[in-house]
Amino acid sequence: MSQITLLRGARQLVTLSGPAVPRRGRAMSEVTVIPDGAVLIVDGVIEQVGPSRRVERLAMSHDAEVIDVTGHVLMPGFVDCFARLLCGPLRDYDESTEPHLAAQKAVRSYSAQRLELEGRKRLRQFVRNGTTTLEASCGYGMDDSTELKALRVIRSLAERPLGVEPAYYVSGCPPEYEGRDAEYLAFVAAEVLPLVASRHLARAVVVSDAFASEPLDRFVHEVLGKGFQLRLQGSANVQRAERALSIRGLGSDVDPRAAARARVAVLTPGVNFRYSTRSYPPGRSLIDAGGAVALATAFDHVDCPTCSLPMILSLACTQMGMSAAEALTAVTVNAAAAMGLEAEVGSIETGKRADLLIMGCGDYRDIPYSFGMNLVTTVIRRGRQIYPMVEMT
Repeated sequence: MSQITLLRGARQLVTLSGPAVPRRGRAMSEVTVIPDGAVLIVDGVIEQVGPSRRVERLAMSHDAEVIDVTGHVLMPGFVDCFARLLCGPLRDYDESTEPHLAAQKAVRSYSAQRLELEGRKRLRQFVRNGTTTLEASCGYGMDDSTELKALRVIRSLAERPLGVEPAYYVSGCPPEYEGRDAEYLAFVAAEVLPLVASRHLARAVVVSDAFASEPLDRFVHEVLGKGFQLRLQGSANVQRAERALSIRGLGSDVDPRAAARARVAVLTPGVNFRYSTRSYPPGRSLIDAGGAVALATAFDHVDCPTCSLPMILSLACTQMGMSAAEALTAVTVNAAAAMGLEAEVGSIETGKRADLLIMGCGDYRDIPYSFGMNLVTTVIRRGRQIYPMVEMT
């Protein structure tokens, strides 16, 4: 028997409906709001969307479990398209050690069981802040055994309880290969990527700009040649952005016109907040140049220890000149597009996964306005409530 759920009476049903492509420029402000809206869900998939009066009259609605969301905003679940889920302890108490090296030492020493426990604790925080789909990576091990172990753990955490998409993050040269970029990238291409592919550990490879240009170009060619989705990291990679599904971690000094040519530019203002920098990524300029902007937490215990996309929304609106509608697009449909998932999640449309949020406000513009507050009251993943009853088995 089918599981049928009807959410009715939303003061604002924010659908973000539209073509399954990244929203660019002015299109980022087109969120589509249905007053007194309703969503009918059948077996975890959205069946109907529209005004409550119409959806309630459908024959299938008569047999549905009804959730009354009167007075609330009903919207798509947040999509976080960049997070280093497995990154070691929150802080290192040995202040004589560089934090990134301390994190690497910790991650390399952890067993798979400890990494899994670490990941499960953090996923709870992501869910509580409204994230229903997450791209997760490590990138701290920098050796084949640690990174493959981390990817196995991340893969095991999928659907527990949110959607987790593993990514292999090539973040830089490990100490063992210092000054030998070409040798390290050749090793990863020849030895690690084939194992990641054959064991189905990740579909995507994230490549930072922390390498010399020539070996980096060869490695990008290898990544694409092996059938991986390519994500690029860092402003120096803008010249390669048109070859990638998305580029992320752009700095305040990036040329907005050049970055706007990327399929999706993922901005991470939480890192700027963490380090108290005076300037933020050029979200406003990128959108005005016709770019497709996504936002991500860039969660990392060293560089950005937050699981809160609502906080990132606030930073986008207060520090980067983005409107509430643009910021909401950036953490839903455009973030999904940055992961190649725009046909599955990121908007409330017939045939998409029923990943929804019930927000404790009556207007979606209240979400970025209420910084430091969590307005998420209910999280629904594939039609099933996972928060406030998060089950982590």
